[in-house]
Amino acid sequence: MSDKDVALAGFSDRESAWAQESRDLGRQLLTIYAGTSEVTPNALDTAFQRWKADDVAQRPADNVVACGLGILFGDYVIAHRGGDWRMQTDAYGTDAVVVGPAKLKLFPVASVSKRMAPDNEDIAFFEPIWASLPAAHLPDPTPPVPWWRRLLGR
Repeated sequence: MSDKDVALAGFSDRESAWAQESRDLGRQLLTIYAGTSEVTPNALDTAFQRWKADDVAQRPADNVVACGLGILFGDYVIAHRGGDWRMQTDAYGTDAVVVGPAKLKLFPVASVSKRMAPDNEDIAFFEPIWASLPAAHLPDPTPPVPWWRRLLGR
C-alpha cells in the first residue's frame, strides 16, 4: 500500500467528542486500576495489567479499555514528543493515529486492542512503545533535498 492509498484527516466534531469521552473513561480506568490520575506509560501498563487480571463479570468492556487507555497514551505522546491526532483511512479501515515529528505514526487505540485476546500475554507494552519513540528534539531523519535539486526539479 502506498502513501497515496492512505488518507489522513483531522478529527471531526463527532470524533472529537468520542476522543473526549474515551479520555474521561480512560482517566476513570487509570484511577480504578492503577490508583492514580497521573498519566504515564508505567501507570497505563499497571492499569491494563490489573484490568486484564480482573475476573469480575462486570469489568469494563474491551473497547472501553482500548479507547480509554489508547487515547490517554496518544495524548501523552503528543504532550511529550509532539504531533497531533488524525483519522487514517486506508484499505484496512479507519483508525485514530498520532502523527508526529520525524514521520512518526502511532496507533495507540489499535495497540491496546490487539492485546485484548485472553491468550495474549503482552500486557506491559506502553512503556516499551514509549521507550522506542524518538525524542521530540531529534531532527527529521530524512535528509533535506539540496537547493540545486529543488531548483532543477531532480
